[in-house]
Amino acid sequence: MVLTGWVDQNDTSAVLAKGEAIRQVKRALLLADVALPDSSQTVIVKRADTTRPIPPETAAVTTVTTEADTALIRIVQTERNETGTDDLLREDAEKE
Repeated sequence: MVLTGWVDQNDTSAVLAKGEAIRQVKRALLLADVALPDSSQTVIVKRADTTRPIPPETAAVTTVTTEADTALIRIVQTERNETGTDDLLREDAEKE
C-alpha cells in the first residue's frame, strides 16, 4: 500500500504529520476488519562455537592509509584537466 499526501511545512511538522497519517490509516483499516501483519520481525542470533580458537589473522589490525584518497584526487584532477566542460566544483567556478 502506498499513500501520498501533501503537507504545508509552514504550518505542520512533516514528521509529526507522517506519524499521524500512519496512525489514522492503520485505525481505519482495523475498523474495516482488514488484517494487518505485525511490523516487527524476529531476529535469531546463533552464538558461534566458543570452543574453537580464533585464528590469529582476525586479530591483526590493518594499517590504513590515505593512498586511496590521494589516488581518487589524482583521477578527478586528471578528468578536470582533460575535459572542456564546466566544472561547478572548481574553486573559481561561477557562484549562485
